[in-house]
Amino acid sequence: MKNVVGLFGIAFLAFTPLAHANFAITYSVNGAAPSTCINNPDSTNGSGTTTCFSSLTAIGGGVTAQSWSGTSNSPGTSGITSFQTSSDTTIVATTAATLDIWISAQNFVNPHTPPGPITYVSSLTLIPTASTATPVTLANCVDENNALPPGLGGTFCGAPAPGGTLNNALTGSGSSSVSNNASGLITSLTAPYALEEHIVVTLSAGSHIQIQTSQNLTQVPEPVSAVLFGTLLVGVGIFRRRRLKQI
Repeated sequence: MKNVVGLFGIAFLAFTPLAHANFAITYSVNGAAPSTCINNPDSTNGSGTTTCFSSLTAIGGGVTAQSWSGTSNSPGTSGITSFQTSSDTTIVATTAATLDIWISAQNFVNPHTPPGPITYVSSLTLIPTASTATPVTLANCVDENNALPPGLGGTFCGAPAPGGTLNNALTGSGSSSVSNNASGLITSLTAPYALEEHIVVTLSAGSHIQIQTSQNLTQVPEPVSAVLFGTLLVGVGIFRRRRLKQI
C-alpha cells in the first residue's frame, strides 16, 4: 500500500474506467452547504485539476487548508485485487470549528462477489504539528449507489454493500503520530460501486494536523481444498465415461 503524507489522505485502486466516473472531494465548515474541492471527470485523478488549495487557503470558520488531493485506479482489476484510498492535506485552525470532508471515487467494477467474499480494511493516521487535541472520525463505505459526494448531487453511503462499512476514530495532539485499523468482510458486492469516505475533524484554536486514510479491498481466493475437490469430480466423471464405453 502507498504511504500518503498530508493532513488528510485518500487514494483509490480500481481498473478500466467507465463513462462518467469521477474522483471528487467536497467539504463543509460548521454545517454550511458543501463546497467542491475537486470534481475530476478522470476517475484516477491523474490528469486535469488534481489538487485544490495549492497554498494555505482560508475556507471559512477560522480554518485554513492546503494541498488536498487524491488518486484512484478505478475501475479495478479482476482476480485477487487490492484497492487503496489515500490523499494529502493540511488543516490549521485559529478557533473552534467542525470540518466535514467527503471523498468519492466512482465506477469500481473489481473486486466483486460472487465468486467469493472480500476482505475490507481501513486505516486512519493523524500527524499533528504541535497541535492542540483534535479528534478525528473516519467513516468508510463501499457504496453500490456509485454516488458522488454531498454537494455534487450524491449522498454519503446511500446503499452500502453487506459488510461494506468501517469506522475509525482517533485524537491527535502534540507532535506524536497515531494510527489505527478496522477490518471486516464483504459478503455481496455488485458493480459498479464507489469507494467513499467521510472525515469529521473537530478543530480548536491551535489545531494543526495532517490526516492519512486508506481503504483496501482484497478478493478472498477459493480454498485450495475446494479446487482440488472440483478437480477430483472432473476426474471421476472422465473415468466413469471411459468405463461405460468399455461395457
